[in-house]
Amino acid sequence: MGNYKTYLVLLALSGGLALLLTPLVRLLAAKFKILDHPGTRKIHHRPIPLLGGLAIALAMWLPIGALWLYDNRVANLLHARESVVFQILLSGLAMLLLGLYDDLKGLNARKKFMAQLPVALILILAGTGFESLTVPVLGSINLGWTGPILTLLWLIGITNAINLVDGIDGLACGVSFFAAATIAIISIYNDNTVGAVIMTSLAGACLGFLPYNFNPARIFLGDTGSLFLGMTLAVSALLTSQKGTLAASLLIPVLVLGFPIIDTLLAMLRRAVRGKSMFSGDAGHIHHRLLARGLNHRQASLIIYGFCLLCGLVAVVTVMQNSLGMAFGFAALFVVLFSGLRALGYWKALAQIGKPPERLQFKLLYHTAEAAKCKLALAEDADSIPQILQDVCLQFQKPGFKMSWPSNGICKTTEHLWLAPGIPSTDGLTVETHEFNDTGLRLDFYLPHRDDQDELHLEKRNLLSSLAEAANQRLAALFKSSSSNS
Repeated sequence: MGNYKTYLVLLALSGGLALLLTPLVRLLAAKFKILDHPGTRKIHHRPIPLLGGLAIALAMWLPIGALWLYDNRVANLLHARESVVFQILLSGLAMLLLGLYDDLKGLNARKKFMAQLPVALILILAGTGFESLTVPVLGSINLGWTGPILTLLWLIGITNAINLVDGIDGLACGVSFFAAATIAIISIYNDNTVGAVIMTSLAGACLGFLPYNFNPARIFLGDTGSLFLGMTLAVSALLTSQKGTLAASLLIPVLVLGFPIIDTLLAMLRRAVRGKSMFSGDAGHIHHRLLARGLNHRQASLIIYGFCLLCGLVAVVTVMQNSLGMAFGFAALFVVLFSGLRALGYWKALAQIGKPPERLQFKLLYHTAEAAKCKLALAEDADSIPQILQDVCLQFQKPGFKMSWPSNGICKTTEHLWLAPGIPSTDGLTVETHEFNDTGLRLDFYLPHRDDQDELHLEKRNLLSSLAEAANQRLAALFKSSSSNS
């Protein structure tokens, strides 16, 4: 449990490097226009530079590289377990490159999954994996042949879980900081030098990046960062726990990464009961619901940070096998989880959408939206787009919409307002606005106030948002085609 001086130096170096490198990466992303534009399920209203994960990766691994070349006890212990170090390094690098390609070119969820699968399988073949499940009071249970299956689900699941929670300013980075700090503390307690070094450096890098990423964010992690953080944490939680007394128990990593796991499981359950693809997105994540309750970005992030801190404390007392601390910790977790999910409407929502009639209604919504997206993709001119949206609003029983775009020589109409029969004006209606910088499209959907209360109507709003993005993509293609032909 020594080597504290080395750990503190690593924390300071990685944090300082992140503070210095992040502005440079931000300038690089802005120069090459690697930006995240406002759009569907995105809460920011202006383009934000991506590639923040590049700054975190460099800030994390440069101090470790310097330590590797240094001649002291900690460096010698790193060399003794170099296979662990390189597994964490190379798997994280693979995800960083995948995320970089996604930020530059764009990849759908299925393609990202297919790219992650071989990385996870190689790690399992190299010996990375869960060996046992520790249940409080009952002790440790050997997982046997189910270990590799759980390991595969863990590696891909956590990698994407961090990506899923990267929805508001500072959230994914903050969650990753608490996870890395917890693993570092557990590694120090278990005298696991490799885990302590790698996770201390990652915690420092996240801490140094956070001032630029916390609300209002000046740079985003991008998939470059979220996939890198997810895989690095997933592999580290496994490999660095194998030297401890719990022998790669499933319980400790689950506690360490409790929030992203819970949010991802809720998303999977939500999509399954609605008959929706697991690869599709929605606006039902915990951070979305906190914002819908009137909290701002900072308040929502801080509440989630508090939950991550609680999960980390419970993980630490579990490793220390402190019976009293475990009893209070798990009781607190249960109370916070039950009351929190109830306050955010999850219990009510799941009870509602689990009924067969509700499931059919959701499936009908998805098919309607998908058909409209196909029609938008086939639209021959910009003036036919409003009619497609009008048909959807009628089927969704929405009051109306207004769309406008700059005059560019290919459109007869630059503004279109439609209100449903029986709706005399927009007075008293909620307005949900979608603006797109690349085409200049502005699309306002007029919605009844009950949309904030009902799960079915919330899903309609989410689907209308995806249709707004589909309409913008078609407009952009039409504008590009027109300019090339002129």
